[in-house]
Amino acid sequence: MKRRTIQRALVLSAVHHLKNHPTADEVYQYAAQHTPTISRGTVYRNLAQLEEEKAIRRIPIPNGPDRFDCRTDDHYHMVCVMCGRFEDAPVPYWQRADQELSQATGWQCTGHTIVFQGLCKECSKHYATIRMQEDEYHEQV
Repeated sequence: MKRRTIQRALVLSAVHHLKNHPTADEVYQYAAQHTPTISRGTVYRNLAQLEEEKAIRRIPIPNGPDRFDCRTDDHYHMVCVMCGRFEDAPVPYWQRADQELSQATGWQCTGHTIVFQGLCKECSKHYATIRMQEDEYHEQV
């Protein structure tokens, strides 16, 4: 078992405090505000150790930086494609998906991650306003 350090406690505190499923860089920025001498390498190492200890969960993001979650239970996420807002998705985790995939393919599925993409409520409202303005413009032309 790895020994607990002040830096590791600070990194864990950052993931819990930020609540936005922060990237490693956001964790570093938070940690550096509290301990200016902390290095990026220390933050990255501690994130990896915390993940290994299952104290946090890494969320792989295709074409973007991984995010970190203080919730370690199986659950899904959603990201706004306009503003980047990232949240837990309030839908139940589908346990049987792994089993069904294994049966259908012969693969030994050990888990799955889903990140739903779309527009958050605020961006949906903004987008609807823009669409209305565009429609009005095209009606005038």
